Amino acid sequence: MLLEPPTYATRQRDPTSSVIRKTNRLARVSSLSDNVRKQVTVTEALSPNRITLHRRIRFNPSDILVSFDVVPLFTKVSLIETLRYIADLFPHYITQLFKHCLTTSYFVWDGSFYEHTDGVAMGSLLSPAVANLFMGRFESLAIETAVDKPTVRWRYVNDTFVV
Repeated sequence: MLLEPPTYATRQRDPTSSVIRKTNRLARVSSLSDNVRKQVTVTEALSPNRITLHRRIRFNPSDILVSFDVVPLFTKVSLIETLRYIADLFPHYITQLFKHCLTTSYFVWDGSFYEHTDGVAMGSLLSPAVANLFMGRFESLAIETAVDKPTVRWRYVNDTFVV
């Protein structure tokens, strides 16, 4: 079922560079502010083939390899910090829309209503994007303040590999 034609199409080559060009073209012609445009412009892409780079990296005997995994990611995302960062990137009305969507999540269980008070709700369409935004910001701040800067690092959503 996963490989049925309506679900996926086979590509003859890696589409990463074409996706980068289209993303950057859309950002360039948009009405986004220069600050936001810089945030969404792609300068480096992680192709699915990037996983093979480990064969090309030369490790030194003194290198320390570390793998981090934020578990569970969505409930660990700080809404207050994320909304502050969103406010730095977007106009006030967009920030208010994010805030509304991220703070009005509730569910019913056994006849009682429960409101989601922190983190992003699993199942919300915004949650993956907001969690990724939070992780990117968190990672940037961690690296800026680190005494020993990593020589190599990769992150995919909540999994990070650092040398």
